[in-house]
Amino acid sequence: MKKITILGLFVSLLFAFSCTTKITTSKLQSQDSVLISENRQDSLDLNFDLEYIVSGFSQDAIKAFNDSIVYQSLAVIGLDANELAVENLADCISDNLIKANRELYDNAEESVGASWSYYVAGEFLPKYEKYFSYKLYTESYLGGAHGISNTRCFVLNNDGKVISEEDLFKEGTEEVLNNLLESVAQKYFKDNVGDDYVMDQNVRANSNFYMTDEALVYVFNPYEIAPYYLGTIELSLPWKDLKSLLK
Repeated sequence: MKKITILGLFVSLLFAFSCTTKITTSKLQSQDSVLISENRQDSLDLNFDLEYIVSGFSQDAIKAFNDSIVYQSLAVIGLDANELAVENLADCISDNLIKANRELYDNAEESVGASWSYYVAGEFLPKYEKYFSYKLYTESYLGGAHGISNTRCFVLNNDGKVISEEDLFKEGTEEVLNNLLESVAQKYFKDNVGDDYVMDQNVRANSNFYMTDEALVYVFNPYEIAPYYLGTIELSLPWKDLKSLLK
């Protein structure tokens, strides 16, 4: 098996002028083209551009967050690994994807090529008040009619804890929040698809959100609230509309 690798690593600081909390991050940048078999040209192309935390929070908080990045990156392609460092993610994915599908490759005819790809990118977004938002995007093609993309967002407070709706909203406001999302979704589909589009799925808060200065933004992946062809859908709830719901 042959492997061609380009690897880069950098360190940066994230901070807010309004407070003293700052974090140091590194980035895993890697492009691999892995030949699946010595006797064929089938390949697995890997591309990583993944930011992760080095310091700024407690070691427990840093480990918990970085573990979440690793878990999510593996889960979307059906893999699992315990205690895996971010730096080893690329090798883990290439080795395990090939191992899991070795029988398929060996039994395939010469004319049936396996040109697979996996891309993962993760970065911190601009800080909002005391919150750090992080967006993790994965895109893979592992055979079939089309590839699959997935976006997972995390929001951390100044202690490095990943927060959920329960941390943000008052008890008993779930239905109001869902009604707001439903209303925004209806407008989104009307503006982007047309008046004739009929929503066939309820829109509910899914704990997949990030924050901006203007809004709390919920992210829905393909198939989650709409057909695949509509792609990833982001619904913005302005802070002014959420004021009465927030703790």
